[in-house]
Amino acid sequence: SPLTPPGVTDRKLDTDVAAALTVCGRRNFLTHDEVSFDLSNTFLGGAKLSNANLAHTNFEFSDLSGAHLSYANLAQVSLLNVNLVSAELFETNLQSANLIRAKLTRANLGSTDLSEAVLYEATLNIANLSNAKLHKVGLSMAKMHSANMIHADLTGATLCNVDLTNARLNDAILAGVSRLASPILVLCLVRAAF
Repeated sequence: SPLTPPGVTDRKLDTDVAAALTVCGRRNFLTHDEVSFDLSNTFLGGAKLSNANLAHTNFEFSDLSGAHLSYANLAQVSLLNVNLVSAELFETNLQSANLIRAKLTRANLGSTDLSEAVLYEATLNIANLSNAKLHKVGLSMAKMHSANMIHADLTGATLCNVDLTNARLNDAILAGVSRLASPILVLCLVRAAF
């Protein structure tokens, strides 16, 4: 449709998938429920899951393009090869999440906690990561062309062969960043805070 952002599918959720999301999204944040759900290979594009507790869920190879996941608990989820293009993930808990080869182009990850998440070979082109917490995150071989990382905290992050062409790192915290092997990264560090 003409109002659908590029890369976002305008299909509707299956009824059984919508029911499963309702159940797992109602889990209490306070109970530390470690029950896992398998929503791999599922179409969830445009799903409204803000504030949901989806910790430990397997979303591998799913389509979450344009999904609304702001303020959700996605700690320790598997998002391997997931399509999160144009997804809303503002202030989402993605601690220790597996985002290997995830597609996050134009995703809003502002103020999101990605501590100890793994984003090897992830695509974060034009993504918003302003004020994001990226402590000890693995970003090796990630594509972050034109990403906004203003005020992001990358303390202890691994940034080996990351494409940061035209990325904005103004006032980013890069203390303890390891493996600064990318010549593009070195050019971006001019205004970053150590």
